[in-house]
Amino acid sequence: MGEPLPGDRAVKSAAHPTQPMPGMIEIEVLQARGSSPRGAGARIWVSATETRGTIGGGNLEYTALEVARGMLFGREKSRERPVGLEDSLDERCGRAVVLRFTLREDFPPEGPPAFEVVLFGAGHVGKEVARILERLPCRLTWVDPRPEMFPAQVASNVRASSRTNRRGWCTKRRAGHISSS
Repeated sequence: MGEPLPGDRAVKSAAHPTQPMPGMIEIEVLQARGSSPRGAGARIWVSATETRGTIGGGNLEYTALEVARGMLFGREKSRERPVGLEDSLDERCGRAVVLRFTLREDFPPEGPPAFEVVLFGAGHVGKEVARILERLPCRLTWVDPRPEMFPAQVASNVRASSRTNRRGWCTKRRAGHISSS
């Protein structure tokens, strides 16, 4: 079934309970010295089963997710951790960041989208691009004249449309719904 996720190791450890504490961990980049994947203020929120946001991806984010899920299972409520990117994580983009991990009750409310994207095509490439974009703070308008190409449900920040106007252009529809007429 594949390699266990970092959080799975925390669950199986005798030192940790088998159920995570309720809530989620907010991970914030407090400081970024030198070039780093994301600057100070970048955040990611991590529950036992879900993540939202990003602190830049790669080994830094993977390691931060491992720490956060370990905290949930270990009942730890806060921590600050300096991370040397070049040495400990084999990143080549910068020198160091300081991460703050804080227990929160729930994910923050979603704000307005940071940008808008119009994606044409719902083939295999379009579906992968849409899957990536739906996790970002953007509003996605996804257009394809073939309604059967869209998945049954789309994320709340996605408008999928196969409707065409008299000029043959697809038109926008409500977020989270597929239109075919």
